Amino acid sequence: MNLTTLLTVLFFLGATCSAYCCSFESKTDEQNFADARTVFHARIVETKVSTVANPGNPQETVEIVEGKYELIESFKGNAPRTGIVRDLRFLPGNCSLGLIAGWEYVFYPNDHDLVLLPTGSFGFFNRDGTEVKPKLEKLRALKGAR
Repeated sequence: MNLTTLLTVLFFLGATCSAYCCSFESKTDEQNFADARTVFHARIVETKVSTVANPGNPQETVEIVEGKYELIESFKGNAPRTGIVRDLRFLPGNCSLGLIAGWEYVFYPNDHDLVLLPTGSFGFFNRDGTEVKPKLEKLRALKGAR
């Protein structure tokens, strides 16, 4: 492939991504924590696809993924009493977190218990990992500072 062809392909991939990729203003851990009503660490034990009314347009239905969780630690507020968080079906560019049974997550659910990437929610499979452990320790410190 010559350079011109490669640049053309990269240009169109970039244009497609800008139209379909998830984009949001990244916030610090402190900002996400301050903005959230609830922050907790949990393990997803079961997922299922459900159809619900769209909160923005109740005449429309949308498919979501419901994740049943086991609470591990609460950092702020109360985890949803239902024991369920919600996410969009994982599709390219829709800001879905991607709930996977067996994984652990820190959830910052919104008013509809949605845990999309822009909320600050994140998942991991090794809580002692070099990136995860300091984040959990930081959340414990933020919890103590309130």
